[in-house]
Amino acid sequence: MSQRTSFSVKRKYGLARVCRVLELPRSTFYNTRKELTEETHLALLKSPFCNEGYRKAHARLKNKGIRTSKQRVLRLMREANLLAVCKRDH
Repeated sequence: MSQRTSFSVKRKYGLARVCRVLELPRSTFYNTRKELTEETHLALLKSPFCNEGYRKAHARLKNKGIRTSKQRVLRLMREANLLAVCKRDH
Protein backbone atom coordinates (compact mmCIF):
# COMPACT_ATOMS: atom_id res chain seq x y z
CA MET A 1 0.00 0.00 0.00
CA SER A 2 2.68 2.55 0.92
CA GLN A 3 5.03 1.15 -1.72
CA ARG A 4 3.08 2.81 -4.53
CA THR A 5 4.95 5.52 -6.37
CA SER A 6 3.52 8.91 -7.21
CA PHE A 7 3.13 9.28 -10.95
CA SER A 8 4.00 12.99 -10.97
CA VAL A 9 6.96 13.25 -8.56
CA LYS A 10 8.21 9.63 -8.70
CA ARG A 11 8.34 9.25 -4.90
CA LYS A 12 6.82 6.57 -2.72
CA TYR A 13 3.83 7.44 -0.62
CA GLY A 14 4.42 6.94 3.08
CA LEU A 15 2.25 4.72 5.22
CA ALA A 16 1.09 7.66 7.32
CA ARG A 17 -0.10 9.55 4.23
CA VAL A 18 -1.90 6.55 2.77
CA CYS A 19 -3.65 5.84 6.06
CA ARG A 20 -4.61 9.49 6.42
CA VAL A 21 -6.17 9.58 2.94
CA LEU A 22 -8.06 6.33 3.55
CA GLU A 23 -9.06 7.54 7.03
CA LEU A 24 -7.60 4.35 8.48
CA PRO A 25 -5.59 4.29 11.72
CA ARG A 26 -2.09 2.92 11.30
CA SER A 27 -2.73 0.58 14.21
CA THR A 28 -5.45 -1.10 12.14
CA PHE A 29 -2.98 -1.60 9.29
CA TYR A 30 -0.38 -3.17 11.59
CA ASN A 31 -2.97 -5.31 13.38
CA THR A 32 -4.28 -6.65 10.06
CA ARG A 33 -0.74 -7.53 8.99
CA LYS A 34 -0.11 -9.29 12.31
CA GLU A 35 -3.33 -11.29 11.99
CA LEU A 36 -2.44 -12.32 8.44
CA THR A 37 0.98 -13.52 9.63
CA GLU A 38 -0.68 -15.54 12.41
CA GLU A 39 -3.19 -17.07 9.98
CA THR A 40 -0.35 -18.01 7.64
CA HIS A 41 1.56 -19.62 10.50
CA LEU A 42 -1.52 -21.58 11.58
CA ALA A 43 -2.13 -22.75 8.01
CA LEU A 44 1.43 -24.03 7.83
CA LEU A 45 1.19 -25.75 11.21
CA LYS A 46 -2.05 -27.54 10.28
CA SER A 47 -0.57 -28.81 7.04
CA PRO A 48 0.36 -32.50 6.94
CA PHE A 49 3.48 -31.61 4.97
CA CYS A 50 6.62 -29.80 6.03
CA ASN A 51 8.58 -27.08 4.26
CA GLU A 52 5.74 -25.58 2.28
CA GLY A 53 6.38 -22.34 0.46
CA TYR A 54 4.45 -19.13 0.12
CA ARG A 55 2.41 -20.36 -2.87
CA LYS A 56 0.87 -23.22 -0.92
CA ALA A 57 0.39 -20.96 2.10
CA HIS A 58 -1.40 -18.46 -0.14
CA ALA A 59 -3.61 -21.26 -1.52
CA ARG A 60 -4.48 -22.42 2.00
CA LEU A 61 -5.40 -18.87 3.03
CA LYS A 62 -7.51 -18.51 -0.11
CA ASN A 63 -9.35 -21.74 0.74
CA LYS A 64 -10.08 -20.29 4.20
CA GLY A 65 -11.64 -17.24 2.54
CA ILE A 66 -8.79 -14.85 3.31
CA ARG A 67 -8.07 -12.61 0.33
CA THR A 68 -4.50 -11.41 -0.09
CA SER A 69 -1.76 -11.47 -2.69
CA LYS A 70 1.00 -14.04 -3.08
CA GLN A 71 3.60 -11.29 -2.79
CA ARG A 72 2.21 -10.14 0.55
CA VAL A 73 2.25 -13.71 1.87
CA LEU A 74 5.85 -14.06 0.66
CA ARG A 75 6.89 -10.81 2.32
CA LEU A 76 5.18 -11.64 5.63
CA MET A 77 6.58 -15.17 5.67
CA ARG A 78 10.05 -13.80 5.00
CA GLU A 79 9.73 -11.29 7.86
CA ALA A 80 8.51 -14.01 10.25
CA ASN A 81 11.14 -16.57 9.09
CA LEU A 82 8.44 -18.98 7.94
CA LEU A 83 9.84 -19.68 4.49
CA ALA A 84 10.77 -23.22 3.56
CA VAL A 85 14.45 -24.05 3.44
CA CYS A 86 15.56 -24.79 -0.09
CA LYS A 87 18.79 -26.18 -1.43
CA ARG A 88 20.48 -24.65 -4.42
CA ASP A 89 22.91 -26.48 -6.64
CA HIS A 90 25.91 -24.38 -7.62
